[in-house]
Amino acid sequence: MCYCADGMALKPDDKRTCIDFNECSSWGYCDQICTNKQYGYTCSCQAGFTLTGKQMCRANNSESARLIVSSNKRLFSMKTDGSDIKLIATTSISPVAFDSYRNKIFWANAHDSDKREFWESDLSGENKRSIPLRTTFSIASLTYDWIANNLYYIDDAAGILGIFSLDSRRQSNIITSDLTRMISITLDPLVGYMFVALWGYSYERVNGIYRAFMDGSNMVYFKTSNYTFPRGITADVISKRIYFIDSHFDQVLTFDYNGLNRFEIIAGGKYIPSPVAITHFESHLFWADLHKGKIMKMNKNGSISTLTEIYHNTSEIPERLKIFHSSLQPQGRNPCKQAKCQHICVVTHTSDNDGLGYRCLCEIGFIPDSNQINCTRVTKFILVSKRNTIEGVPLDRKFSSTANAILPVTNTFLRYSHIKSLDYTSSDQTIYFSDAYSRTVLKFNLNTSELKIVFHEYVSDISVDWMLRNLYMANRLGITVVRIDNVEDKRVIISNETSVTSIVCHPYKGLIFFASRFYTKLAYIGRAFADGSNVKHIRRHELGYPASLTIDFKADHLYWSDFSLKRIQRSDLDGNNVQTLGITLRTPVRIFVYGDDLYLLSYFVLIRTKKTGDSPLETLATYKMYTMDLKIYDKDLQKIEASNPCIQRNGDCTHFCFAVPMTQDILHGELGRHCGCPYGMKLDTDLRTCINHTEFEPPKECPPSRFQCKNKRCISHYRVCNLQDDCFDNSDEVNCTSPSRQCSLHEFKCASGKCIPNRWICDGYKDCPDNTDEKDCKYNCSSFQFRCNNGFCIHRSRKCNSYTDCTDGSDEGAFCANHTCLPYFFKCDGYKCLSQSFLCNGRRNCRDGSDERNCPEAKCSPYQWKCPTSNICIHKMRHCDGVANCEDGSDEVGCNVTTAEGCREGYFRCLGGSCLPNNWHCDGHKDCESGSDENSTCITKPCPAHRFRCNTGLCIPKSWVCDHMNDCGDNSDEGTAQNCPSPKFRCSYREWQCPGGHQICISLSKICDGKTDCPGGTDESATCNSNSCAINKGGCAFRCLQTPFGAQCLCPVGQDFNSNETCVDLNECEPPGVCSQHCLNLEGSYKCSCDTGYQSERNLCLAIENTTLASLIVIGLKSFTNVSLNLQPYEEINIADAKRIIASSIDIPNQTIYFSDARNKVISRIKTNGSDQTVIVQTGMTYVAGLAVDWIGRNLYWIDSWKRTIEVSDLEGDHRMILLKLNLSRPMAIEIDPREEFMVSITKSLISQQ
Repeated sequence: MCYCADGMALKPDDKRTCIDFNECSSWGYCDQICTNKQYGYTCSCQAGFTLTGKQMCRANNSESARLIVSSNKRLFSMKTDGSDIKLIATTSISPVAFDSYRNKIFWANAHDSDKREFWESDLSGENKRSIPLRTTFSIASLTYDWIANNLYYIDDAAGILGIFSLDSRRQSNIITSDLTRMISITLDPLVGYMFVALWGYSYERVNGIYRAFMDGSNMVYFKTSNYTFPRGITADVISKRIYFIDSHFDQVLTFDYNGLNRFEIIAGGKYIPSPVAITHFESHLFWADLHKGKIMKMNKNGSISTLTEIYHNTSEIPERLKIFHSSLQPQGRNPCKQAKCQHICVVTHTSDNDGLGYRCLCEIGFIPDSNQINCTRVTKFILVSKRNTIEGVPLDRKFSSTANAILPVTNTFLRYSHIKSLDYTSSDQTIYFSDAYSRTVLKFNLNTSELKIVFHEYVSDISVDWMLRNLYMANRLGITVVRIDNVEDKRVIISNETSVTSIVCHPYKGLIFFASRFYTKLAYIGRAFADGSNVKHIRRHELGYPASLTIDFKADHLYWSDFSLKRIQRSDLDGNNVQTLGITLRTPVRIFVYGDDLYLLSYFVLIRTKKTGDSPLETLATYKMYTMDLKIYDKDLQKIEASNPCIQRNGDCTHFCFAVPMTQDILHGELGRHCGCPYGMKLDTDLRTCINHTEFEPPKECPPSRFQCKNKRCISHYRVCNLQDDCFDNSDEVNCTSPSRQCSLHEFKCASGKCIPNRWICDGYKDCPDNTDEKDCKYNCSSFQFRCNNGFCIHRSRKCNSYTDCTDGSDEGAFCANHTCLPYFFKCDGYKCLSQSFLCNGRRNCRDGSDERNCPEAKCSPYQWKCPTSNICIHKMRHCDGVANCEDGSDEVGCNVTTAEGCREGYFRCLGGSCLPNNWHCDGHKDCESGSDENSTCITKPCPAHRFRCNTGLCIPKSWVCDHMNDCGDNSDEGTAQNCPSPKFRCSYREWQCPGGHQICISLSKICDGKTDCPGGTDESATCNSNSCAINKGGCAFRCLQTPFGAQCLCPVGQDFNSNETCVDLNECEPPGVCSQHCLNLEGSYKCSCDTGYQSERNLCLAIENTTLASLIVIGLKSFTNVSLNLQPYEEINIADAKRIIASSIDIPNQTIYFSDARNKVISRIKTNGSDQTVIVQTGMTYVAGLAVDWIGRNLYWIDSWKRTIEVSDLEGDHRMILLKLNLSRPMAIEIDPREEFMVSITKSLISQQ
């Protein structure tokens, strides 16, 4: 073997000749400037630095550098060796930035702080001053442009990268809809570049580092193969390099400003198990580790020997880092000095790829004039809800993706939200929106940024009557109205219209329109007066899923989008003269008519076209996350008519005033006034004044299992006193630490006042917000568990998985290099252990990609579609569904769009021209308006004698009639038509039923409280004053309750009566279900335990060690899918000649599936890999509804539902016999436990044990 001297390397083609080695092309030789020489190299430094030794550059005044650290408890600074710690602020801080020349630092309060504010101060924390920067929620990253004096920030909840000028005190958005989740940002204003680390959703695969000009333009994605979840990022403005951490593969990497010359500096969970922030100074990198709770320091050259710990405090977690030193902010040319921007000047790179220039930006709510210097306020714009936020999009296409008409709106009461619908009132500039995540309706004032809760229930859609200031809300139970000016006034006005999906009001006509879809076949569009009266279904046919309604007030046309039939239609306000517009979208979600235009949302795109549907579609904006609703904000759309009878003095109504049609010509006649009352009130004889009346539906209180907030919101008792405002009025956090707050005997009281079950103490989970349930615990780890250094026990499979499962990080370390993975786990070329289900799934899960090497070509089933550029199969239904499922989005390329002239495959045409799904033809329900789908050629299928025929044509078992469940879909199996008895009324625990046959429950605390709560005042009487409980507790063993009829005994939690006066222990283990396996009843409580081979985690039992790879078998009508428990990858396997598979069971030891086919009337078996399909029973069967494998005795049991028999054979289908002849109506399923010699058969209404 040949060797070369220093500074030389072997020639690659002959491996013998020594040639000069270019050290400057490799990593780690010089800190800043590297000059290659013949057989060597030299290092040098930029101005402001001094060369130390051969390669290190030391900054002038280096010793003054301070490392700024923000943790979950405080903001402080230290020297770069971890010494001389000085406190700056004691609040919980999120991101930090600094201005070294003005000796300023900038920070934002963390998202869990009481107020989300921005501050600036001296490095010492003195001279603190508020910054008027408004954001929707927590700030993920903050950095400072020291050339133009601007702050850049990332609002992760809103998905916004914004800028704030410290000179003009104005803010603007730079990037809004182009990216998904931005994590971190760094700048180099000397050249006008910014770099953004981003996490995308899995189907978009856009994770990585982006470079853009500092005005947000010219964004470039640095395509990567070495990292997936970049988190922290920092720019070295001297050497023009980016350093960043990847939290998925636990590594620190670097490349230059063009994404080239890439190097890995350090990697591996044993060194950096959970890095969250990174910064640099001179020749060193600094990063914070979330699970180690440490700050680490290391030389940039990647030498492990230089890795040192400079800070560790077990009581806090460092989360953000910045080095404060002037060398990191060298001065340069400022193009903004001569600029004349009215609002904000941004230093940015120019398009010539070399120059540095500037660009003027307008504050939020403005758009630039033609001179690109001055700004004009936006008064008319599009409101678009994007799951987490509501944005204002300018109507002018030139600015629809670059400017924001409003500060993005979100539910700041919670970190996450799901905004479904929105509306507004322009008179007070207020936006109303429903949040499905928090199950609330909120309002946001655009002037004051004040956010308030209006309603505490789940709502599917809302609509505002801006003229009378009534808010209509629709959900699956009906339609509710709330007075905007007094949100305590509310009432359900339509309760018999279920599953309302959309609602819109017509204030000029005194009408509301709504769409309902209980099932696809039962969709309709209804109309009612504004007070909820005179309900009429104006469209009942040819509807699939009417997802959105909008009104053209100028032409009095009603428009709706049909999500299921993928079309947009319109009619007059009577539902007649229907027209289908020539607009074809795969996902028409929401629509709005504005002037002559129609605006549409199709999940990821905002579109405009003419309302006649005969013009091209114009894309205004595209999004990377789902959009949910849109409205056009224009005060001219909400004009007030002085002739409206409710305008003056609220129509003389004390509460609700509804303007409703007063003539038979409801569309063209005059409007009259109808007063209405909220819950608990009724109209007096003057028909204007509301008076108290308790029989009128008092608002329901929360059940005993829930805590009732002051604002009537219901939350879990375990969310009370958890140091979080779950009520949204903070009433769940009042008097928490007071001695008067007591927990039950079966609960543990946290130091915060929160009550938790005793069984949660010392279970390894932080249930108390202050962690007092896990203090002074002694854990006993089993042989199948790994003991952390802090004593906590984790499952063995979690050791050395490159994720820190021990809270002290002791499950990851250098010892993992020789770790052996458990069975059915794969070991990466490093040491990480992965489930074998991740192998060859088309996505790299090992850092080195070893899980995707030497993989066979993916073979997709007939029901799958293969991504052209990867080894991934997706279901055919996901091909051309409007969502990118392949990594490169190739499944959405070249998709054919439905035309208006013909029907798609799988659809038929009605006589009127509409196209409907084939399975709607001859199904017993008229779907075409002409009824042509149910003509004389259809064969009526009678129901068998033992089945009931619904009005929809569906046949159901007679036992399902009057079972209090809507099995027909139209409720024709329930109610008075079948003489069904009403369900027995019961009050919940800690409630009292009002006497006299009233189905009204009141809280125990309201009995004998001197106030009338029950109809007729039956909760109060003279007996209330007798104090029947005073003598011997009324004869009660536990608690005596004074009632209008005397003493009533109550039992404590965990006990119940066995007589009128004696409390005995309540068996919580009955009925089963509290514990996943074994339940032991204890006095006043219970305890769960597990079988051998399982370990207990609270009420669950987890398998300790699988001998086979766990998977889920999903049986379809003609196929089955073998799915790993992480749901990917999955494989759908076709079953040959299958017609209708009904029942199945699995022989796990032999990996065999047994199944029955109702059409072929056979029982067959097939291997879980799709091989060896065999018919084992093929005679003497009618309808095999249930199968069960005896894996010990090697027998097969089945139920023949029509023969009403249970039969058995061996697993080959031989030695068959009838085991039982059942006298049951329609047995449906069977299960056995051969270990206990136990068998269970099930019918719709009965369970039989044998």
